[in-house]
Amino acid sequence: MSDPELAPFAPPSGSSPIPVPVPVPVSVPVPERRGGYLWALIAGAIILTTVIVGGVVWSAWTLAQHVVAEGLLPLADDVVSEDDEDDEDVPVLRTVYPVELRVEDCFDSRGMDFDAESYTIDIVACANPHTSDVYADVTLPEGEFPGDRALDLLAEDYCTEELDALEAYYGGDMEVSAWWYWPLEESWTFDADRVITCVAETDYEFIEGPLYYPGILDEMTSYAALRPGDCFDSDEQEPSGASAVLVPVRPCERFHLSEAFAQVPLPSEEFPGDARKELLGDEACRAEYERLGLGAGDGTLVVGSISPGRDQWGRSSFDVVACYVESSETLLQGSIVDGSQV
Repeated sequence: MSDPELAPFAPPSGSSPIPVPVPVPVSVPVPERRGGYLWALIAGAIILTTVIVGGVVWSAWTLAQHVVAEGLLPLADDVVSEDDEDDEDVPVLRTVYPVELRVEDCFDSRGMDFDAESYTIDIVACANPHTSDVYADVTLPEGEFPGDRALDLLAEDYCTEELDALEAYYGGDMEVSAWWYWPLEESWTFDADRVITCVAETDYEFIEGPLYYPGILDEMTSYAALRPGDCFDSDEQEPSGASAVLVPVRPCERFHLSEAFAQVPLPSEEFPGDARKELLGDEACRAEYERLGLGAGDGTLVVGSISPGRDQWGRSSFDVVACYVESSETLLQGSIVDGSQV
């Protein structure tokens, strides 16, 4: 989670549940599992088979899972057949529940019983033999639970698009599968879990080395260098130096949370404190949003701002407030500034 002193505009992460004093069950129930295979063939034909399996729901760890075969294997240093694998012990870096998976985690999904009452995942170094990589995740906006079917479809669109972007960058010559977790209503409501997590899998062939380096697709940019029409994920802001903020800029045709629409000058005053400067920044950006005529719409867009911290306040390279919009309900696709929003 970002330090609020360093990145005051970063929203709280929903990637991990907040512990609360509740009776400890004998075992943590497994997430509900939903499986479907979408085979992308070279000839362009598509065969679709859907399987739905019910599971046990518990608020702290409730997720849903969907499976879709898609993509190519571009980066792995070596592919090891299952027959060649000698089953020697691979050091485990940490053991997690599915809700705790992070981008660039690697693990072996063979033998995982998704229908079990509970399960954990052993994370290993990507240089060791494994079958599965976490290649993308996104924290959805706060708001009412959008519904299980809507999240399933959004997760499918997001994860397949992110995989397509990685394939286009890296290329490759082997099929892999992609599947994902998304929060169900209990975890969304009670645990503030709003994370979609995407996993790429090698169809049970072992590989050594990562499938992808996901971060290479986004360009980390100073908030002060954001220009109107730059799209980024506001929940992935990173501190740079003492209190400056970097944001990952991506093409607007890919799913994103936020889009910059203007820069406004910093107030000519001493640093007003974090709370006051956030209020001033948001007020200035809302006024600029209306002035530019971007205020018309369905009411789901929220204006936000990013400004420097105390150490950068008033410096020539950090003398602006970056203004952006994001949806209060879902991910954005296309540009609001140039009118290409989907």
